[in-house]
Amino acid sequence: MSTLRFIGRVALFALLTMAVYLYQVPMLVLIRLLHLTPKTGAAYDLLLAGATLVAGTLTAAGLWWIYRRRLRRADPLGIRRTPLDASGVFFVLSMYVLVLVLNVALSRFGTPQNQQEVLLLQRAWPWTVLVMAGLVAPVVEELVFRGLFMTLFWRRDTPAANALAVLTSGLCFGLLHEPHISVYLLTYAGMGVLLAYTYRRQRDLRYSIALHMIINFLPALVGFWR
Repeated sequence: MSTLRFIGRVALFALLTMAVYLYQVPMLVLIRLLHLTPKTGAAYDLLLAGATLVAGTLTAAGLWWIYRRRLRRADPLGIRRTPLDASGVFFVLSMYVLVLVLNVALSRFGTPQNQQEVLLLQRAWPWTVLVMAGLVAPVVEELVFRGLFMTLFWRRDTPAANALAVLTSGLCFGLLHEPHISVYLLTYAGMGVLLAYTYRRQRDLRYSIALHMIINFLPALVGFWR
């Protein structure tokens, strides 16, 4: 790959990364226009959740179109729709157990600021957080950090390329959630590595999306019922 082409792909990926925040814009605009705060805006929870769901669906649809278009042009990894069977379910659940082990091992260092902000918002807008964290974010983030990231930079199917694809994808994902060098970066980057390994091994983005949804949706659901 030429240097110019590589720079172009880096710029494109940076632009695509903005989609991770794009679906949150309608929610933020409503909060600003209505002068809402977590203490005073609880009555608007369903409105914010609906705006987030619509924006998230449109964002995910656009990213999915770009992703499928790139795969139609070149698909050296053999990405495909694989039938769901017991082995696939067991693999996803095994990855989820590893995520839990990682979280438990690093929980003694405290709660990341990103997670603290989610918990704060969850008390006021439980429906919004459930939609945002449990449904929209897993789809959008997997399309960006797994599907599109690997079609841009890691198309070779060799052991070295697979390992580097998993590590760099996990690091980019970690830096999105924790942009500082800290133990919390290990938490998010480790989670990103497991998600990237799931995608790279199964060659089907639905598996990493499913794993990501389990990771996010279960805590969001627990917080919702509380």
